[in-house]
Amino acid sequence: MAKFIQLYLVIGFFLFNFVFGYLNHRFRRNEPSIVKREPRFWILGTIRFLLLLIWFVVFFLAEGYKYKLFSNSSSSFVSLLELAGLILYTLGGFLILWARSTLGEWFATRLVTKKGQRVIQEGPYKFVRHPIYVGGTLALWGLTLALNSLVTLLILAIPFPIFLYVVARVEEKLLVSTFKGEYQEYQSKVSMFVPGARKS
Repeated sequence: MAKFIQLYLVIGFFLFNFVFGYLNHRFRRNEPSIVKREPRFWILGTIRFLLLLIWFVVFFLAEGYKYKLFSNSSSSFVSLLELAGLILYTLGGFLILWARSTLGEWFATRLVTKKGQRVIQEGPYKFVRHPIYVGGTLALWGLTLALNSLVTLLILAIPFPIFLYVVARVEEKLLVSTFKGEYQEYQSKVSMFVPGARKS
Protein backbone atom coordinates (compact mmCIF):
# COMPACT_ATOMS: atom_id res chain seq x y z
CA MET A 1 0.00 0.00 0.00
CA ALA A 2 2.79 2.42 0.94
CA LYS A 3 4.59 1.99 -2.41
CA PHE A 4 1.32 2.44 -4.32
CA ILE A 5 0.63 5.69 -2.42
CA GLN A 6 4.13 7.01 -3.08
CA LEU A 7 3.90 6.13 -6.79
CA TYR A 8 0.43 7.68 -7.07
CA LEU A 9 1.56 10.92 -5.42
CA VAL A 10 4.65 11.24 -7.60
CA ILE A 11 2.82 10.47 -10.87
CA GLY A 12 -0.02 12.79 -9.86
CA PHE A 13 2.45 15.59 -9.07
CA PHE A 14 4.17 15.34 -12.45
CA LEU A 15 0.89 15.01 -14.39
CA PHE A 16 -0.53 18.04 -12.59
CA ASN A 17 2.54 20.15 -13.38
CA PHE A 18 2.52 19.01 -17.00
CA VAL A 19 -1.12 20.04 -17.49
CA PHE A 20 -0.62 23.28 -15.55
CA GLY A 21 2.40 24.11 -17.70
CA TYR A 22 0.43 23.34 -20.86
CA LEU A 23 -2.36 25.70 -19.78
CA ASN A 24 0.16 28.44 -19.03
CA HIS A 25 1.70 28.03 -22.47
CA ARG A 26 -1.68 27.90 -24.19
CA PHE A 27 -2.97 31.16 -22.71
CA ARG A 28 0.31 33.08 -22.68
CA ARG A 29 -0.05 34.03 -26.35
CA ASN A 30 -3.11 36.18 -25.62
CA GLU A 31 -1.96 37.48 -22.23
CA PRO A 32 -2.84 41.19 -21.78
CA SER A 33 -0.31 43.70 -20.50
CA ILE A 34 -0.01 44.44 -16.78
CA VAL A 35 -1.31 47.84 -15.69
CA LYS A 36 -0.97 47.58 -11.88
CA ARG A 37 1.20 45.60 -9.46
CA GLU A 38 1.18 45.09 -5.71
CA PRO A 39 4.91 45.62 -4.90
CA ARG A 40 4.77 44.04 -1.43
CA PHE A 41 3.38 40.74 -2.70
CA TRP A 42 6.89 39.28 -2.96
CA ILE A 43 6.89 38.96 0.84
CA LEU A 44 3.96 36.54 0.69
CA GLY A 45 5.62 34.63 -2.11
CA THR A 46 8.77 34.29 -0.02
CA ILE A 47 6.78 32.91 2.93
CA ARG A 48 5.18 30.30 0.67
CA PHE A 49 8.59 29.25 -0.67
CA LEU A 50 10.07 29.01 2.84
CA LEU A 51 7.22 26.80 4.09
CA LEU A 52 7.77 24.38 1.21
CA LEU A 53 11.55 24.45 1.68
CA ILE A 54 11.28 23.79 5.43
CA TRP A 55 8.89 20.89 4.78
CA PHE A 56 11.23 19.37 2.18
CA VAL A 57 14.26 19.62 4.46
CA VAL A 58 12.47 18.24 7.53
CA PHE A 59 10.49 15.53 5.72
CA PHE A 60 13.27 14.13 3.52
CA LEU A 61 16.68 15.24 4.84
CA ALA A 62 15.85 15.11 8.56
CA GLU A 63 13.77 11.92 8.11
CA GLY A 64 10.58 13.62 9.25
CA TYR A 65 8.62 11.05 7.27
CA LYS A 66 9.12 8.68 10.21
CA TYR A 67 6.76 10.72 12.40
CA LYS A 68 3.26 9.44 11.77
CA LEU A 69 -0.16 10.87 12.55
CA PHE A 70 -1.33 7.37 13.46
CA SER A 71 1.28 4.90 14.68
CA ASN A 72 -0.49 1.68 13.70
CA SER A 73 0.08 2.07 9.96
CA SER A 74 -1.12 -1.50 9.24
CA SER A 75 -4.65 -0.97 10.55
CA SER A 76 -7.61 -0.82 8.18
CA PHE A 77 -8.60 2.56 9.66
CA VAL A 78 -5.29 4.12 8.65
CA SER A 79 -5.55 2.51 5.21
CA LEU A 80 -8.96 4.12 4.74
CA LEU A 81 -7.57 7.50 5.80
CA GLU A 82 -4.70 7.13 3.35
CA LEU A 83 -7.16 6.27 0.58
CA ALA A 84 -9.30 9.29 1.52
CA GLY A 85 -6.10 11.35 1.34
CA LEU A 86 -5.44 10.22 -2.22
CA ILE A 87 -9.01 11.20 -3.17
CA LEU A 88 -8.62 14.66 -1.59
CA TYR A 89 -5.21 15.06 -3.25
CA THR A 90 -6.74 14.25 -6.63
CA LEU A 91 -9.83 16.44 -6.16
CA GLY A 92 -7.64 19.35 -5.09
CA GLY A 93 -5.49 19.01 -8.19
CA PHE A 94 -8.50 18.85 -10.51
CA LEU A 95 -10.04 21.92 -8.86
CA ILE A 96 -6.83 23.91 -9.33
CA LEU A 97 -6.61 22.92 -13.01
CA TRP A 98 -10.30 23.72 -13.57
CA ALA A 99 -9.84 27.16 -12.03
CA ARG A 100 -6.62 27.75 -13.98
CA SER A 101 -8.35 26.87 -17.24
CA THR A 102 -11.31 29.12 -16.39
CA LEU A 103 -9.04 32.09 -15.66
CA GLY A 104 -7.33 31.72 -19.02
CA GLU A 105 -5.18 34.74 -19.87
CA TRP A 106 -6.17 36.50 -16.62
CA PHE A 107 -4.18 34.10 -14.44
CA ALA A 108 -1.08 35.49 -12.71
CA THR A 109 1.36 34.15 -10.12
CA ARG A 110 1.83 37.68 -8.76
CA LEU A 111 -0.74 40.17 -7.52
CA VAL A 112 -1.39 42.26 -10.63
CA THR A 113 -4.17 43.86 -12.66
CA LYS A 114 -4.13 43.34 -16.43
CA LYS A 115 -5.46 45.54 -19.19
CA GLY A 116 -9.17 44.85 -19.81
CA GLN A 117 -9.43 42.53 -16.80
CA ARG A 118 -12.88 41.53 -15.59
CA VAL A 119 -14.37 39.72 -12.63
CA ILE A 120 -14.38 36.00 -13.47
CA GLN A 121 -17.61 34.35 -12.32
CA GLU A 122 -17.66 31.20 -14.46
CA GLY A 123 -16.58 27.62 -13.76
CA PRO A 124 -15.56 27.05 -10.13
CA TYR A 125 -15.76 30.81 -9.53
CA LYS A 126 -19.55 30.42 -9.47
CA PHE A 127 -19.17 28.51 -6.20
CA VAL A 128 -16.19 30.09 -4.39
CA ARG A 129 -14.10 33.20 -4.98
CA HIS A 130 -10.76 31.44 -4.54
CA PRO A 131 -11.02 27.91 -5.97
CA ILE A 132 -7.27 27.60 -6.56
CA TYR A 133 -6.65 28.14 -2.85
CA VAL A 134 -9.42 25.70 -1.96
CA GLY A 135 -7.87 23.14 -4.31
CA GLY A 136 -4.44 23.71 -2.78
CA THR A 137 -5.81 23.22 0.72
CA LEU A 138 -7.60 19.99 -0.28
CA ALA A 139 -4.44 18.69 -1.94
CA LEU A 140 -2.30 19.46 1.13
CA TRP A 141 -4.73 17.79 3.53
CA GLY A 142 -4.91 14.88 1.12
CA LEU A 143 -1.11 14.68 1.06
CA THR A 144 -1.05 14.72 4.87
CA LEU A 145 -3.50 11.82 5.14
CA ALA A 146 -1.99 9.83 2.27
CA LEU A 147 1.49 10.06 3.82
CA ASN A 148 0.09 9.68 7.37
CA SER A 149 2.54 12.47 8.15
CA LEU A 150 2.68 14.57 11.31
CA VAL A 151 5.40 16.78 9.80
CA THR A 152 3.25 17.56 6.75
CA LEU A 153 0.35 18.45 9.03
CA LEU A 154 2.40 20.84 11.16
CA ILE A 155 4.43 22.51 8.41
CA LEU A 156 2.00 22.56 5.46
CA ALA A 157 -1.57 21.45 6.16
CA ILE A 158 -2.14 23.85 9.09
CA PRO A 159 -0.01 26.92 8.21
CA PHE A 160 -0.75 26.98 4.47
CA PRO A 161 -4.53 27.55 4.67
CA ILE A 162 -3.87 30.41 7.11
CA PHE A 163 -1.31 31.83 4.70
CA LEU A 164 -3.73 31.48 1.77
CA TYR A 165 -6.45 33.27 3.73
CA VAL A 166 -4.09 36.23 4.26
CA VAL A 167 -3.15 36.20 0.57
CA ALA A 168 -6.83 36.13 -0.44
CA ARG A 169 -7.57 39.14 1.78
CA VAL A 170 -4.70 41.10 0.22
CA GLU A 171 -5.86 40.14 -3.28
CA GLU A 172 -9.44 41.19 -2.58
CA LYS A 173 -8.37 44.65 -1.42
CA LEU A 174 -6.78 45.19 -4.82
CA LEU A 175 -9.77 43.72 -6.64
CA VAL A 176 -12.24 45.92 -4.74
CA SER A 177 -10.18 49.03 -5.50
CA THR A 178 -9.93 48.02 -9.18
CA PHE A 179 -13.49 46.85 -9.89
CA LYS A 180 -15.34 48.83 -7.21
CA GLY A 181 -18.99 47.81 -7.00
CA GLU A 182 -18.69 44.94 -9.46
CA TYR A 183 -16.40 42.94 -7.20
CA GLN A 184 -18.33 43.89 -4.08
CA GLU A 185 -21.48 42.54 -5.71
CA TYR A 186 -19.61 39.32 -6.50
CA GLN A 187 -18.51 39.14 -2.85
CA SER A 188 -22.12 39.45 -1.74
CA LYS A 189 -23.15 36.47 -3.89
CA VAL A 190 -20.24 34.03 -3.58
CA SER A 191 -18.30 32.98 -0.47
CA MET A 192 -14.50 32.97 -0.26
CA PHE A 193 -13.78 29.29 0.30
CA VAL A 194 -16.86 27.24 1.21
CA PRO A 195 -19.80 26.99 -1.23
CA GLY A 196 -22.97 28.32 0.34
CA ALA A 197 -21.21 29.70 3.42
CA ARG A 198 -21.78 33.20 4.79
CA LYS A 199 -20.57 35.77 2.28
CA SER A 200 -17.83 38.15 3.32
